[in-house]
Amino acid sequence: MIGFSGKLESSKTLFFYDQLGRLKRKMVNNEKNEVGNTVYYYDRNDTLLMKETRSNGLEAIYSYDSLRNNIQIQYFRDGRLYYVIKYDYNEKAQQIHYTTSSYPGWHNYTLFDRQGNLAEFLRFDEQRILTQKIKYFYNRQNKLIRTEEFNEVLNEPENVYVTTYK
Repeated sequence: MIGFSGKLESSKTLFFYDQLGRLKRKMVNNEKNEVGNTVYYYDRNDTLLMKETRSNGLEAIYSYDSLRNNIQIQYFRDGRLYYVIKYDYNEKAQQIHYTTSSYPGWHNYTLFDRQGNLAEFLRFDEQRILTQKIKYFYNRQNKLIRTEEFNEVLNEPENVYVTTYK
């Protein structure tokens, strides 16, 4: 990341992979020296992520459709259902919409360009008001070079976060 407008908390993230290149564990150590761990579990064929457990007590269970698209994640805390995220896909198996039970009535959409790159993310609240918009920009080689994020009050300069990538 080259540019960012806003405050970043200093942290260090370590990723641990197995011999086949699958993510098995993530460890985050923040500036207060607090450590968070996430452990990942895969199906019998070791291809689909089925479950993750976090050191904060949250457990996520993943569900897939017949095309192997992740259609739902159920989050549990202390054995009780905490919230659910549901996903919808287009005919190209691109995620185009999701909802979460932690924000009832909110809808999140992703739009893609002709090359299949993520072009925009749009979030609408329960009153169908656009509350967040992220635009993605690519170079001629389809490499992500910049994002622009608009939050809450759209098109207000102080609410635009620009990130550039090298």
